[in-house]
Amino acid sequence: MNDGCFIIDQPPRPSHDNPNHDADVNCITGFPSNDDATFAAAQRVCDAHNAAISHSAVPASAASEDERTSFEATVGAGRNPARGPNGDYVSAYVQNDWEVWQERAALTQPTTVQPFQARVQPWLMECFGEMIAGDREERNHRFIEEALELVQACGCTASEAHQLVDYVFARPVGEKAQEVGGVMVTLAALCLAQDLDMAAAGETELARIWTKVEQIRAKQAAKPKHSPLPVAPEPDDTSLETGEGDAR
Repeated sequence: MNDGCFIIDQPPRPSHDNPNHDADVNCITGFPSNDDATFAAAQRVCDAHNAAISHSAVPASAASEDERTSFEATVGAGRNPARGPNGDYVSAYVQNDWEVWQERAALTQPTTVQPFQARVQPWLMECFGEMIAGDREERNHRFIEEALELVQACGCTASEAHQLVDYVFARPVGEKAQEVGGVMVTLAALCLAQDLDMAAAGETELARIWTKVEQIRAKQAAKPKHSPLPVAPEPDDTSLETGEGDAR
C-alpha cells in the first residue's frame, strides 16, 4: 500500500447503501476488509491522488478547483458519485472518501508567507507611526547608519568609508530600483564571505526589535532635530561607536 495513504482506524459511518457498515475495518478510508473489490477501488483512489499531488508545479488555486473532478474520476466502477441537495455525496462511503481526499489535498497546499519587506511595515507603523515610517530622509539616514555599522563590524575602517563616500558622491546619481538590487546582491555576497545567513539574521532582528518598541520610541523622541545622527553627540559619548542602532 502506498505509504501516503490515510489509514482509518474507525468503522465507516452507517449508510443506507451498505448494511454491512459494522464489518471489521483494517484498510484505507474505512472499507470492509472482506471486500477485495472495494479495497482495490480505494487503493486506486489513493494512488491517483498521490500521483496528482506529486506535481508540485500545479498552482494551489488550480489544484483546489480540480480536486472534486479528480476525485470523482477515480472513485472506481460501481460506486455512486451522485450528490444530494446540500452538495454531499449520497453514499456515506463516497462522502467519507471525499472528506479524506480533501484533508490530504489541504496538507499538500503550500503555506503562504508574507515577504520580509511586508512584515517589516507593521513594526514600523507600531513603533514610529505613519509620518516617521514614511519619512524618506529619515529612512536614508537609518539605512546608511546600519550599513556602516555592518561594514565596521566586518573590519572596514572610517578612512575607507570616507573615501567611498567621496567616490560615490562624485559620480552621477543612480536609479533607485537598480541600486536596491545592488544592495541586495552585495549584501548577499558579503554574508557569504562572512559565513552569515542574511535571511536568518533578518528574521532574528525583526523578532528582537518587536520586543524593543518602547525603547526605540524613546530614543526616536530624544533624537536631535534636523540632524542625521540618531543621538546628540557629546564629548564623552561613545554610543555612536557601539553599533547599537536601535532607532531604525
